[in-house]
Amino acid sequence: MARRWRWIFRSIREALAKISIAPQSSLRIPHLSQVQSYAALIRHCSGHSVTEARRIHGLISAAGYDQDRFLRNLLIEMYGRCKLLEEALLVFQGIRSPNQFSYNLLLAAFAHNGELLQVQKLFDDLPARDVVSWNLVLTASVQRQHNQEVFGYYRKMRLEGFRCDEITFVTILAACTSVAFLSQGQLVHAQIIDAGLELHVLVATALVHMYGRCLEVDRAVRVFEGMAEKDLVSWTTMVAVFADTGNVQEAWKTFNRMPQRNVVSWTTMLVAYAENGHLERAKYLFDRFPQRDVIAWNAMVTAYVNGGVLDGARSVFDEMVERSKATWNVMLTGYAQGGHALEAWELFRKMDLEGFQPDKISFVCVLESLPGDSAEAGIVHREALETGDISEVSVATALVHMYGKCGNLRRARVVFEEMKNRSLLSWNAMLTAYARNGHVSSMVGFLSEMSNGGVELNAVTFISVLAGFSHRGLLKDGHRNFISIVADYGIMPILDHYICMVDLLGRAGQVEEAKELIENMPFDADSATWTALLSASRIHKNGSNDTAAAAPEKLID
Repeated sequence: MARRWRWIFRSIREALAKISIAPQSSLRIPHLSQVQSYAALIRHCSGHSVTEARRIHGLISAAGYDQDRFLRNLLIEMYGRCKLLEEALLVFQGIRSPNQFSYNLLLAAFAHNGELLQVQKLFDDLPARDVVSWNLVLTASVQRQHNQEVFGYYRKMRLEGFRCDEITFVTILAACTSVAFLSQGQLVHAQIIDAGLELHVLVATALVHMYGRCLEVDRAVRVFEGMAEKDLVSWTTMVAVFADTGNVQEAWKTFNRMPQRNVVSWTTMLVAYAENGHLERAKYLFDRFPQRDVIAWNAMVTAYVNGGVLDGARSVFDEMVERSKATWNVMLTGYAQGGHALEAWELFRKMDLEGFQPDKISFVCVLESLPGDSAEAGIVHREALETGDISEVSVATALVHMYGKCGNLRRARVVFEEMKNRSLLSWNAMLTAYARNGHVSSMVGFLSEMSNGGVELNAVTFISVLAGFSHRGLLKDGHRNFISIVADYGIMPILDHYICMVDLLGRAGQVEEAKELIENMPFDADSATWTALLSASRIHKNGSNDTAAAAPEKLID
């Protein structure tokens, strides 16, 4: 999904580049034809040509134009594209009288390379600011997802009397794309209307995107339908909003209304089918693709994986001429979820042999599929250490989970203790390892460690605890813990907690009490609940005939 919205930042960069450079073309520069020739060379230099960038700079210096401010400004921009920020800074420092364009281009060089702290320092030291300067510091903050800083700069910009333009609004809306920031997004929407930019195609499209990500689909539709002008990005954004909220039918209707489409539009619709389990529709669309890129192929692999058709997924995977790391990870995910350890391991090795460096997703997938006592598990563990991926919380947590599944609690605890950062999933994985292997005293002690250490416990935490008590038949402890879920931790029990209690009562021979709990719990019992009751009835055979008969009847229903 992140790739789908890169157009926002691309649009910002393109617009800022035009704003920053275009006005300088009107300056009176001696030897205009030579200067413009060097300017053309600089602009032609791509962000991948580091050697070429330095060669061009050398040519300009040798020709005696090294002190030309216009060319130095362009050199700053060129070095920024090449990620040579030290060179960009040196060029800037060599300008005798830097103008506003000089400062903004240096800001842009650092902003587009994610150097937020340096951008903020440069911004604070600016002798003067314009709207482009503000837009650049806003962009850098948005890209690093420092939303509170984004809003702080935005408020300060308005308080200092700067008029926000379309780039400002697009940037600030990109920071409002979650339910938590909906109210801020609505406030910005009102300010956009006050500024008279609500019909600007770029701003309106950003509003559609913002409301969609905040799950306010009706508002997204109202903005979209009210647009005086819609471009290809606007239509694709509306398709994506419906797709991301699971409304595939409306996504398809909007897709069919599009006056024109490109590969992004087709891929967005394909991803909608793939991620929402519509395999046949995905195949239908894929067969009619005018042009398939790697994202489209990945979506088709995903569609098969989500449909549980791993042979079909592998067939598409093998057919691909070009693959990305995401392709390998999708296929690995399918094998991991399907419990195909051998296939996951072989694909993981093949990935490495074909020159794709596994990332944290690759490691997590293969670790989830492997038994912890296997030689392959040890190899993957060592590779995670060698590549440094073990420092990723998700990878270390997967190792804890893997060792816990096979009963190697010592190794699970060693990995856990070596983690510099832990998530709640990490804590729950270690707790589950103790519970699964019947180490109740260690489980209780670890739960106390979590609680006293300020870890915010959740429903999954207590599923593991109740399951641990159930496996050991500790009814009183389980009952006490069930009550404490609400009384001590303020967590409302979910169906899985009740299933654990049904199992616990059943194991203790209290079949009638288990049936009474099922009848009075605030959920409709599912097959797992009735299976737990049926197992208890068969083991103890001390329930009433009605109790013994109820479970299989419910399972048949």
